[in-house]
Amino acid sequence: MSLFQLLLIAFGLTAVVGLIAVAFSGPSASKESARRLQALRERHSENTLDKVEAQLRKAVAARSALIQEFDEAFKTVDVIATPTMPTPAFKIGEKSDPLSLYLEDVFTVTANLTGMPAISVPMGTVEREGKQLPVGIQFTAPRGADARVFTIGANITGEQL
Repeated sequence: MSLFQLLLIAFGLTAVVGLIAVAFSGPSASKESARRLQALRERHSENTLDKVEAQLRKAVAARSALIQEFDEAFKTVDVIATPTMPTPAFKIGEKSDPLSLYLEDVFTVTANLTGMPAISVPMGTVEREGKQLPVGIQFTAPRGADARVFTIGANITGEQL
């Protein structure tokens, strides 16, 4: 399964009553997920609950695969640089369907799903319809290497740490 497919799975599952965000929150995820699943049991039929639990299992498996893929990549590189967004800035209201908005986060969401530190900094502009629009670049480091992304961000922006 490709990284893109894993991200689509995760995006599709985030709407499952907040369970996915909780499942991705770290070591306490199991207790919190169980508490939320119990609350769902009280409000929904077992059939609905079975679907939610199945989706949660898929999301956790997808997250684990994504973490492994990035851990493998970080064996050969110190950071990964991506655009902050796949397109230049767009006009307010220009994109309204949820999928196109989710896809604008395709590069930034991996840090949230995997627990990796990332920083997005301005990196220039592009011309669109006669206007200069900002673009950013995101640097992602392995889990635990937070200082690395702060240093990169500070060097690019000229800020002091």
